[in-house]
Amino acid sequence: MPFGNIWKCNRCGYSIRTAGYFKFYIDKNGDRRRFGHPIPSKSEKNYVASGYSCEGYCPQCRQIKDVVVAEFDPRREFEVACDRCGTKLLDNLENVPCPQCGKGMFREEARWMS
Repeated sequence: MPFGNIWKCNRCGYSIRTAGYFKFYIDKNGDRRRFGHPIPSKSEKNYVASGYSCEGYCPQCRQIKDVVVAEFDPRREFEVACDRCGTKLLDNLENVPCPQCGKGMFREEARWMS
C-alpha cells in the first residue's frame, strides 16, 4: 500500500506532497497507468508490463517527479532519481529548505496510507 506525506514550510506555508510506491501497469498503447484499488478493472488484467512508481521531490529542480522504481517481466530496478537532472529524489522532506520562500524549512503536515 502506498504512503503519502504533505510537507509544509514553517515560514511561508507553501506545501507539497510526496507519495509512493504505486503499482502500475503499461497498457497495449505503451501508457503507464496506476492499478485501481482494491479490485483491478478488466483492462488492468490485460496489461503488457507492470511495476512500481513513486512521487518524490527533486531538490535540484525543486519539483515533484513521478518516476518508475521497478519493472517486472523482465525484472529491473531503477535509481529513484530525477528524470531531468539525475539528482536522487527525496521522500522525507523534514528540514529541507522551502523552494518558494528560501527561508523556511519543510515540516511534516500530514501522513496517510491508501
